[in-house]
Amino acid sequence: MTTTPHNHRDVLAPPALRWWRAFALGVVLLAGCAGPVSVTRVDPLKQFDQLTDGRISADALNADTRGFLQAHVLEHAWASDPVALLRELDRQTLTTPERDRLRVLMELCCVQAEKEGATSELGSRLSLACVVYAYRYLFDANFGTPLALQDPRTRRAYELYNRALTAYLQRKQAAGTHYHRGVQLPLLNGALEVNDRQSDLVWDLTRCDTFKLACEYNVDGLEPHYRTDGLGVPLIVVRTTNDAAGTGFVPGIQQTCAATAFLRVMLPPVTCTTAAPLYQAEIMFCDPRRADAISANGRTFPLASDLTTPLAYMIAKAPEPASIRAMFNVNIWQQQQGLHMLQPYQPGRIPVVFVHGLMSSPVAWLQMLNTVMGDPVLNKRYQFWFFMYPTGNPVLYSASLLRASLHTMQRIYDPAGRDPAFSNMVVVSHSMGGLLARFTVQDSSPEYWNCLGNQPFGAYHLTPDEATLISNLLFFTAVPYVARVAFLATPHRGSPYADTWYARIGARITSVQQGLVAVGDKLLPVLARQTGDASTKRDLVLDLGRIPTGIDSLRPENPVLKISVALPFAPRVVYHSIMGNEAAANTPGGTDGIVPYWSSHLDGAASEMIVKSDHSVEVNPRAILEVRRLLLEHLAQTP
Repeated sequence: MTTTPHNHRDVLAPPALRWWRAFALGVVLLAGCAGPVSVTRVDPLKQFDQLTDGRISADALNADTRGFLQAHVLEHAWASDPVALLRELDRQTLTTPERDRLRVLMELCCVQAEKEGATSELGSRLSLACVVYAYRYLFDANFGTPLALQDPRTRRAYELYNRALTAYLQRKQAAGTHYHRGVQLPLLNGALEVNDRQSDLVWDLTRCDTFKLACEYNVDGLEPHYRTDGLGVPLIVVRTTNDAAGTGFVPGIQQTCAATAFLRVMLPPVTCTTAAPLYQAEIMFCDPRRADAISANGRTFPLASDLTTPLAYMIAKAPEPASIRAMFNVNIWQQQQGLHMLQPYQPGRIPVVFVHGLMSSPVAWLQMLNTVMGDPVLNKRYQFWFFMYPTGNPVLYSASLLRASLHTMQRIYDPAGRDPAFSNMVVVSHSMGGLLARFTVQDSSPEYWNCLGNQPFGAYHLTPDEATLISNLLFFTAVPYVARVAFLATPHRGSPYADTWYARIGARITSVQQGLVAVGDKLLPVLARQTGDASTKRDLVLDLGRIPTGIDSLRPENPVLKISVALPFAPRVVYHSIMGNEAAANTPGGTDGIVPYWSSHLDGAASEMIVKSDHSVEVNPRAILEVRRLLLEHLAQTP
């Protein structure tokens, strides 16, 4: 199918209308950024009440627990001296294991702990005692055969375990408690000694700053919220990255990862007297991206997890991305440009590289990232990277930075080429980012240089640094480890809006990387003299008399776009198109308001989806689900 650009020029319009269009252009372009994401502190136990539908409450005991107190004539003891009653029930449980008494004991401990208040040391001891009782209810064979996982009493036991551990961690976090080997933590009777701390997180815990309870925060602006019910307490693990350049992390950013805390209690106690039993335990930090279950004492339970809150916390606490200012002043992102990882590199996981568009930033991918990370299959098979770049630079230059960043990652993490996951990388791109992506899966053409010079490239007197800079822009080969590309609202043939007068004004005030400016000042006068007025060859660079900006790169008459759209992709590359149509879904033609169908369509695409959307296709729910489908398809087709 052959597509032809239409003539979409602005006709004369009243000045107010034209200014409104200029303003609307900025709004639409900026719509590529996700809406504001915030996290607000909340009472974790109230949050817990909402998640468990109030099944556990300090104000109302469970009917079975009330029945036990009535049957054993303990209502007065509970009302008059609850702590003395709890100590006596604890003594009886140690001497005569009985499942019903243990169930009542763990609930009464949880309720009384919350009545004691947030700063009470007795409340902390009661909360930790409840954790131990609930653990024994779930795993200790001395109380008879454990109940089935589907039994409502089992569910109540692990909810009490989670709630009490949440309360205990909250209290001790405020007190600055550290859980090092050998520390003894007091219980209602006796103590619990920590003899080990285990982690399967990809981060070294010694390099982490702190952990926070996920249920301490309410998330706004990020939907849906991906959390799973199960055993353990979801956490936000935080580290401030001050890594050396080239490691894939932005310096000074609070990097987060999801974890789940689980306290494994060794059974039976090391010493067991009615006065002071001593339990031993280990604290585990489980990675919900690696496992979805927790096993102890021969039983397996689903692992509780929360993947959305850590992501929202990181975004909410990160500095403003300044995506607009970074277009007009490329120096703003001088230190941040490049590939960035959410977590350290993990061999065996396929990298997915997200590339944002004009006047945008990696924040634009937040909704999509939340969805793909929430998928249990994708979450275990992929790792997610983001390419960050000042969009004021010409597309060819930004594409050269992307290729260089990918090659750097390969040299660092897979220099021998032994990781097949690395060699099956996926690039997901939006708008201008799609042009960068296509320059990773195509070989360049001599026509790129022929647009500029009448003589061979080597004939010009450039310094080695200048020659390397221009060579990286115009002479390149496809990146061999990119196997699949998703193009979202990509202007392969340019956008008519880049030709409007207000876009041209924007292009004139947009900055370009200084090295490019210096080379341009040296080359352009020579090239202009060689071309001469008699030449029939017209070129965007020579027409402008300056190095083109990112906005200039999107003009439909840009010869680079005309050449690149006629070049084939590397043979192994599978590519997909997802585009918007403001009028209707599944209808070829039309426009997303910025990029028309004739520009975003590609012959030979493995799939093409048209969603009813403006230019912000990357936050459209149907488009996000389509990317999820493509990633699942990629797994199925990847050895």
